[in-house]
Amino acid sequence: MVFEGTYAQYRNIQVPSWAHDFPPTKFANTIYGAPSSSQANMAISLSQRRNAGYVYVTNLAGSNPYNALPSYWPSEDSAITTGCGQRAAITLP
Repeated sequence: MVFEGTYAQYRNIQVPSWAHDFPPTKFANTIYGAPSSSQANMAISLSQRRNAGYVYVTNLAGSNPYNALPSYWPSEDSAITTGCGQRAAITLP
């Protein structure tokens, strides 16, 4: 896990250039507080450009943003798995 934080924080992080020297499967990002599916899609796109092989995005926030799936889970699942050789809920190509 190389990132866990809010969508606002995630938009502004800088990933070191050496991260691209490693396979994406070495990196996971968890982003919470992304209120809309368009923000979730942007976070997913950013995670791919940042070489993260695993990503989870949720609209939930607060002390436990993991106590339920995000309201936009079906579209998030579809966005992440589109183009994958195998269907896995949070694995990016």
